[in-house]
Amino acid sequence: MDHGSLTQYIGKKVKLVLDNGFWYKAKILDVNEDSVTFIELKGNTVSVHPSVIMVIEEVSE
Repeated sequence: MDHGSLTQYIGKKVKLVLDNGFWYKAKILDVNEDSVTFIELKGNTVSVHPSVIMVIEEVSE
């Protein structure tokens, strides 16, 4: 995905599916051209390139 379409999710809880099959329920912290940074529910902070995100959907609290 391009970073521009991901900025609407900053500060929201989402489910992310990556191109390697991994998925996360996480809160998006920051989005830029080179990375999407999020904190997963386990408390780990993760950064990935926007191009590896295949699906993103907002989830309820």
